[in-house]
Amino acid sequence: MKVRLGAKVKFWEDTWIGDIPLNVILPRLYARSNNREQTLIELGSWISEKWCWKLSWRRELFEWEKPQLIEFINILIHNSLHREGEDTWIWKDEERDNYMVKSAYIKLHNTFNGKIVTHLIFTYNIANKV
Repeated sequence: MKVRLGAKVKFWEDTWIGDIPLNVILPRLYARSNNREQTLIELGSWISEKWCWKLSWRRELFEWEKPQLIEFINILIHNSLHREGEDTWIWKDEERDNYMVKSAYIKLHNTFNGKIVTHLIFTYNIANKV
């Protein structure tokens, strides 16, 4: 996901930082969050020229949860939104981030050692004429 405004990206559930959603990386914080369903743009605001995150928790965190909070803050410090542009999906298996059927086929072929791809694609009985 290429994030710009953050209007289409769910903060906890979409993969917008790295390759894993935040709810998987930080499950305890996700469980304590009051903001599980919100998009990025709903969880902060622009103050001057800087994006400021505004998250809330269901209860105060225990001492043993605070190292995870520090990890979380370090992740967020390096990831902010942009004032312009739309969020877009990217295809990581193509150099130009554009989805191409050929690159999807190659990815499936390599993932399943070439055995299942043909079976997955050509197993449905579809009438030649309607």
